[in-house]
Amino acid sequence: MNIDTNTNKVINHLLKLQKELPKDDHDAIFKQILTIYFKDFMEMFLPLLAQQIDFENIHFLDKEMFHHGTSRNKNYLDLVCKAPMIDKDLKEKIILVHIEVQSTKDNKMAERMLDYYCHLRLKHHLDIVPIVLFADDAKWRKKVQNSYDMSFNNETFLHFEYKQIKLKNLDVRDYMNSTKPLAYALMAKMDLSHVD
Repeated sequence: MNIDTNTNKVINHLLKLQKELPKDDHDAIFKQILTIYFKDFMEMFLPLLAQQIDFENIHFLDKEMFHHGTSRNKNYLDLVCKAPMIDKDLKEKIILVHIEVQSTKDNKMAERMLDYYCHLRLKHHLDIVPIVLFADDAKWRKKVQNSYDMSFNNETFLHFEYKQIKLKNLDVRDYMNSTKPLAYALMAKMDLSHVD
């Protein structure tokens, strides 16, 4: 595996971040990485959408807050990016790309993402691409549901889905020849079982 100078810069940056942040703050490290390598992330995991985004003019929303009904219960969304794009009808539009990083399995993730989606939609009045990056080390026997349905009497009134990326389910060999520094940063969390 040839590691170029850009990859060395990524590794050194990650080591610096690791020293600066608390040991249990994996989400902050991933947020930093994804902010720096947002274009790489989109090209790796949502390549068709990435082709439509104007990465020169993206804007990250700082500390997007979500309230759980009372002012005491509030969360900050991990990463929200306002991205200009050209849609399938060749019209310019602005979308939000919302990425949550999960270091543990959460069977209520679909409901949480729906709550965040509704919050962002009400606040910004934009279309949203919801994504969860699961960076835990476990191989799941049962996949976390990536959709939420509200149905009554065999009739569906709401269907919501988010893009789920489980790093441990990705074969590291598929990314070893990548030219993207982000691929190298994420490899440690991928499936290494087929590597000599």
